Amino acid sequence: PFQMEVTFEQYHSGQPPGGTQSVVVKVFEDLGGPRPSTSYKGFNYDLGSHQPITFDTLFAPNSKPLDSIFPIVQREVGRQTGFGAAILPGSGLDSSHYQNFAITDDELIFYFAPGELLPPTIAGATQVHVARNAIPPLTIKG
Repeated sequence: PFQMEVTFEQYHSGQPPGGTQSVVVKVFEDLGGPRPSTSYKGFNYDLGSHQPITFDTLFAPNSKPLDSIFPIVQREVGRQTGFGAAILPGSGLDSSHYQNFAITDDELIFYFAPGELLPPTIAGATQVHVARNAIPPLTIKG
């Protein structure tokens, strides 16, 4: 009656030997409770500087990236839930909810566990694709 599944996705940006590599691990667990659980863990690495990339190092200091990212996430999560559920600014502007992401040449992909931005009864595990040209420039090359 129990199930656990661990999968991952890989992403790249830029041209080797530089650029970035991202790996997002997805853990799905069904332990027989009322709802299964899904969680994510994103790992990002700058291949040129040989340094890990976090949300805090992804953008220039004082650039306020969530001012651009949050409205896109709000709109997309509302579209995905089918009834325009509103994410409260206290959650949507909290960078701790944006720690699991992947970097591609054209976009950032943010991964949210059920209940991270909205109650789990409203939204399950969610991915939101944010175009890189819609947000402040990244500090990385690639």
